[in-house]
Amino acid sequence: DSWKATSKLTVTLGLRWDAFPHAYTAANDVSAFYPNLYNPAAAPIVTSTGQIVPNSGNLLNGIGIAGQNGIPRGLVQNHWDTFEPRIGFAWRPFDDNTVIRVGYGMYYERVQGNDIYNVAPNPPFSNTATIYNTNLSNPGGAANVILPPTIQTYQFAYPTSQVQQYNFGIQHRFARSVVGDVSYVGTKGTHLSDSRNINQPLPSGAAQVLAGTANVNQVRPYLGYSDINEYYNGGNSNYNSLQASLRTDSFHGLTLQASYTYSHAIDDVSGDVPGNAHQNAYAAFLERGNSDYDRTQMLILSYIYNIPAPSSQKVVRAVLGNWQLSGISTFETGTPLNITLPGDNAGIGDAPYRPDLVANPAIGGGSQREWFNPAAFAQPPLGAFGNAGRNVVRSAGINNTDASLFRTFPGILKLESSGLQFRAEFYNIFNHVNFSTFGRTFGSPNFGQATAARDPRTIQLGLRLYF
Repeated sequence: DSWKATSKLTVTLGLRWDAFPHAYTAANDVSAFYPNLYNPAAAPIVTSTGQIVPNSGNLLNGIGIAGQNGIPRGLVQNHWDTFEPRIGFAWRPFDDNTVIRVGYGMYYERVQGNDIYNVAPNPPFSNTATIYNTNLSNPGGAANVILPPTIQTYQFAYPTSQVQQYNFGIQHRFARSVVGDVSYVGTKGTHLSDSRNINQPLPSGAAQVLAGTANVNQVRPYLGYSDINEYYNGGNSNYNSLQASLRTDSFHGLTLQASYTYSHAIDDVSGDVPGNAHQNAYAAFLERGNSDYDRTQMLILSYIYNIPAPSSQKVVRAVLGNWQLSGISTFETGTPLNITLPGDNAGIGDAPYRPDLVANPAIGGGSQREWFNPAAFAQPPLGAFGNAGRNVVRSAGINNTDASLFRTFPGILKLESSGLQFRAEFYNIFNHVNFSTFGRTFGSPNFGQATAARDPRTIQLGLRLYF
């Protein structure tokens, strides 16, 4: 409801309830792995080559099928306490030229359907066989070769993703067509989509792999499987920003939109339904860092200026009248870069490893040959995870101006609605180099370098006849 409490104060209050039962299939032909259903005594035997010994153990150990034995059709718990309050105030403390606005809202959302799609290949419903090291003479491969499968599963609790949004702002009209706005805008995300490998070897098992006395599949917590990637909606995020804007509408021939944002976004994982995102599955909190899309500062200018003729004389207006300048200028700081480490340094199989951070990577960088300092990173000791945080390096920002200069000759066909327009369009008019791709794999030949850039200056000329 919206309530005009006084002539200067408007209050908006609301409460919404959304139900988000988890997606399921009509035939219940999906499954997931549940640790409480796994029986170590029924685990198959895994050889030193990482293969499962045929007829040893239960190959569906820990697997629960949708709609059977108490497993929900959607494979996870549903949550119904998803009430979403909304509140807002608009207050004019002085006159109609100044408005103070305050708002808060809570929102829930279902993770998109990719999470249920990705469990579809789980046993026993997979329709695709993967065969390794086969020969054309025997496409079926060697007899009785079984490799532990990689599967996707859920944490049974699977809470509903939630975002809280809040803002406080002041709007002021400086002149008839000039309006300014300064606001604090923030959001907080809870129970965001995240994923971890719950079958990552523990340190004792990883030590055996590094010593060469065991295969990685022999020391996993749940024998008979390779990676078990679990969706668990455990991500968190927060965003805080100062946002300012200035708008003019035909103010002495100028239409302008200027927007500036100073902000910081932090999270555990960026993106929807991520893959195995943590180097240490048992310490997800170490992934907290700058969001993939975090930009500290952004200034965007868009403008259209009808250039006035310097004189009202007919000849002068014919030559210097009807010119228009327009453009968009973008100035942004760079987004973070996540530095990765190849290989299996900790003895756990594939993981998004990071190296050690031993110095400030920003010192000494800034050129194409050395965008960040590669000597700031080092190989971790064998058996250890790197101590470098997620997204500790910044990519290049954007400094770009696209501009257009138009000259219109109205009534060229002796019709009021006709005309000829000359157009000169400039993309990246100042030809500023904006690096876009960077070597971020530790130890690679291009590590620390800028390897690609956005488009250079482009000029386009044209004539447009309209009638």
